[in-house]
Amino acid sequence: MRPLLIVLLLLAACTSTEDTAKDDTAGDADTDTDTDTDTDTDTDTDTDTDTDTDTDTDTDTDTDTDVPPDGAALFASTCANCHGADGGGGVGPALASELTRPDAEWIEIILLGKDEMPAQPMVEVEAQAVVDWCRSTL
Repeated sequence: MRPLLIVLLLLAACTSTEDTAKDDTAGDADTDTDTDTDTDTDTDTDTDTDTDTDTDTDTDTDTDTDVPPDGAALFASTCANCHGADGGGGVGPALASELTRPDAEWIEIILLGKDEMPAQPMVEVEAQAVVDWCRSTL
């Protein structure tokens, strides 16, 4: 009887080892021990080769508030053709005789025109600079 008991114990031991080994193998299969080593190697190789061929042709009427407009330069480029380089007159009247007008009236005439004088392409701060230059120079 002893040999039979030994055989049975051996068989039981072998069977439980195989079952345990099968259970461990199944457990190992469920556990992911791999690490993901894939990296994104795609790179954007597109470059913008469009060039801006538009030319800014509009007149910029914005003025920088830190730098006042140059009244003398504005007078020379806009007013001197008709009123003379020294404001002494020409096609337009001599400006020295107009100095009694208030600034607001000068600015209105410069910006809107009056009689034969056409409106000038300026903003108010530029017209004021011309008026200030005329008052200090003429």
